Amino acid sequence: MEAGSDTTASTLLSFLLAMIKCPEEFKKAQMEVDQVCGSLRSPTSDDISRLPFIKACMDEVGYLYDSLFESNVTSQTLRWRPVAPGGVPHMLTQDDNYQGYSLPKGTLFLANTWAIHHDESEYDQPDEFIPDRFMNNEL
Repeated sequence: MEAGSDTTASTLLSFLLAMIKCPEEFKKAQMEVDQVCGSLRSPTSDDISRLPFIKACMDEVGYLYDSLFESNVTSQTLRWRPVAPGGVPHMLTQDDNYQGYSLPKGTLFLANTWAIHHDESEYDQPDEFIPDRFMNNEL
């Protein structure tokens, strides 16, 4: 499989799942696209600044829009349904210390993406698809 195609496909499938599971959110997204683009064309990267709810949907499902629309941002962190819920392995390139722990160069880390993005102290109703939580987001 081509690099990145499976994660992109998984993100898009999560978005479709959200739109099917949450028809009211789908209606809001469709209304916004219709207001900006009409019914004769699809949105383009030039439209993203005028599609705040679509951007919020992508923030909730994943930061896929970042790499597509804002080339200076490369984050692809997925919140609602992460493609890699156990995280992606990272290895330290130098010795480090974190909260009193000594971490030698070569240590392998896995960030628990699911736990991070479903932390109830950070996200109200973390298991729900709620794009409005990202409206007026500074990111």
